[in-house]
Amino acid sequence: MLIDVADYRHVPNGPGVVLMGHEASYSLDLTKGRLGLLYNRRREGGDAQGNLKQAYAAAVAACQRLETDPAFNGKLKFNTEECELSINDRLLAPNTDETYRSLKPELDRFFGGIWKTYSIERTGEPRELFSVGVKAKNA
Repeated sequence: MLIDVADYRHVPNGPGVVLMGHEASYSLDLTKGRLGLLYNRRREGGDAQGNLKQAYAAAVAACQRLETDPAFNGKLKFNTEECELSINDRLLAPNTDETYRSLKPELDRFFGGIWKTYSIERTGEPRELFSVGVKAKNA
């Protein structure tokens, strides 16, 4: 259930337009200097694979809805061969090599079920959220 909207388009390389919901928020994100869709799950629960599947499916479904929306007149296309995953809890998952090593088997299990071959790397600095960039190879 979506409950609010915030427009941050005036912020350079900012979050864009954010739709906030009870369980998740969505934004047309510009933080990396390019347009992307950011899905932010706000509730914990379930196992790692279930959480990854739910979040990925929600993000892909939102991208598909936007791509087919008549307001964009077919001008919007998301790259389905790459994604970024972040954990928005620095205490639970600090952006360290140790966190990466402990989560890598779960990430490999999940992304291995999506793409035949892919690359995955930890991104950002220790002060930032734990994040990985994932790119399909030969998709």
